[in-house]
Amino acid sequence: MSDSTNTQTAKKKINISSLLISVIPLIMMIILITAAQIPAIIYGAYEQSTAGDAFDPYQAIMYPGAQNLLAAGFIAYAVIMITVCTIWYKKVFLKKVVTTSNKEVFAPKSIVIVLIGIFGAIGLVESYLLLLNMAAPSMIEQFNELMETSGIGNNPLTTIVYACILGPITEELVFRGLSMSYLRKANLPMFWVILIQAVYFGIAHMNLVQGSYAVILGVVIGLVRWKLGNVRIACLFHILYNALATYGLQALDALDLPEAANIAIYIIFGLTGIGLIVYLLKQPERGVQMKVNA
Repeated sequence: MSDSTNTQTAKKKINISSLLISVIPLIMMIILITAAQIPAIIYGAYEQSTAGDAFDPYQAIMYPGAQNLLAAGFIAYAVIMITVCTIWYKKVFLKKVVTTSNKEVFAPKSIVIVLIGIFGAIGLVESYLLLLNMAAPSMIEQFNELMETSGIGNNPLTTIVYACILGPITEELVFRGLSMSYLRKANLPMFWVILIQAVYFGIAHMNLVQGSYAVILGVVIGLVRWKLGNVRIACLFHILYNALATYGLQALDALDLPEAANIAIYIIFGLTGIGLIVYLLKQPERGVQMKVNA
């Protein structure tokens, strides 16, 4: 066997250290976001004890003071994660001699792909939830109760600043930035890179229903990030997705359309998402800002 053949074979070996490092950002995220909720829970527990009620962590964070602490905690967590992950990502993966302008990153074709992808991802997720509701309605009911008591959507500051801006940026730096890059550096086939980072993304949501549909979203954004070659475009995708999923679906509900019409809309969007996935798979990788073999 020639030296060149040996070199090619060596390049295909799995880099275990990079594979293990790929999960560290997820662990760091879970630890910090859990810690961010502790002050709100403590304050809510104090309010409950003052009112003579038994301690219930889900109800504790519903008090106004606890809601403010929760919003502050989530925002502080996001700022810390964004700062740490940006420094980490730039130091390890960004090419120092090549800069990609925003004009190149947010080219018209890229924006069109992002917009189609957002509607497609919403359609895929909502279609999945419809199927899950038919198969396991109790699971969806429990999930809806969990979302109502999570406190995230009860404070406008938390919803707009965290859920629609800082949260998506944090998650993109973690999953489509660090984790995806380390998985690539581990020499995994791209199929497994996309799937594993999407599973990490699902695990981060820490409940079965939201985690399972987050995997679907993670696959779509992972493909967009891979083919368009930049984390910034993934951040834009996620920000617009969360905003549209939050406020766009509320507007759709306000129209009070027949259920069949809503289902048809989700199916059409979902088919659009499948079409985009097929299209992206056929496109060449742009490959900017991915110094994975450094």
